[in-house]
Amino acid sequence: MANRKGRRRFGNVRKLPSGRFQARYLGPDGIERTAPNTFDTERLAGKWLTLVESEIIRGDWQAPEAGDVRLAEYGKEWIAHRRLQPRTRENYEDLFRLHLEPFLGNLSLVPGYDRYHTPERPVATIVQVLALAEQMSPRYTALILVAAFSGLRWGELAALRRCDVDQEVGTVRVPRKLAALKSGMEFGPPKSAAGIRVVALPVVARTALAGHLGGFTDAEPEALVFTGDKGTALRTGNFRRAVKWSTALEDAGMPARVPLPRPAPHG
Repeated sequence: MANRKGRRRFGNVRKLPSGRFQARYLGPDGIERTAPNTFDTERLAGKWLTLVESEIIRGDWQAPEAGDVRLAEYGKEWIAHRRLQPRTRENYEDLFRLHLEPFLGNLSLVPGYDRYHTPERPVATIVQVLALAEQMSPRYTALILVAAFSGLRWGELAALRRCDVDQEVGTVRVPRKLAALKSGMEFGPPKSAAGIRVVALPVVARTALAGHLGGFTDAEPEALVFTGDKGTALRTGNFRRAVKWSTALEDAGMPARVPLPRPAPHG
C-alpha cells in the first residue's frame, strides 16, 4: 500500500531495464528479500507486496528459504561449534546419533530453529536437601550436603582431594574436575577460568565434611575426598545405583531432576 506521497509503507517496486517490475521488502528478520519472479505491471508487484505484508501481520510469514536446512546437518554443526567439555560433547553426539538423527534427521527446519529458551529449573529446598542426606549411607551423606551448600558440580566434587580442603577456615578449593569419557576417567580444569575458585561452606556442610574426612578419606594429601564403596573414583551411574537415587529423591519429596540449592555460605 502506498502512502500519500506515493511511496509504499511496505517494500518497494522498481522498473527493470527489461520493462518488467521487481518487488522487494524487508522481512521481520531484518533481511531484504526479492520476489521470486518479476511482474508485468507495477500494480501487480504492489499487490504481491500487500499479500506479503498481510502474512507478516497475521504471523503466517515464513522465510522463502525455510526448509533448506535439515536437522541432521544442523544438529551436527551445532554440536561441533559449541564450546563444550569432552564428556558433554560425547553425550550430545551419542544422544543425537542414537535418538534424533535416525528418526528426525530428514526434517526440514523453519524460521526460528536456531533460537531456543531454557526454562528455569526448580530448586530443592533446604528441608528437602537435609531429608535427602538422611536417605544416604554414611559414605555419601557429606557428598550431598557439600554439593547442596557449595554449588560444586558433580565432576568438581568427584575430583576434590584432601589437600583442597581447609578445615580450619571451612573452605574447599576447586582447581579441577573429573570426567568419565569413553576412553576412561580424565582429570582436567573446570569449565572456565572462573571455575577455579575457593568456596566457603556453612557449618552443616563443614561438620559433615570433617566427619567424612576422618572416616572415608585416605590420609594422603592427594587422596580423593569422595569415593565409591570400593574406594575408587566416583562415577555417576555407580553412585545412583548404590544409593538408589530415584527412590531417595522420591522419599525426600524432590522431583526426579531437581538440582540442589546453592544458598550463600554462612556460619
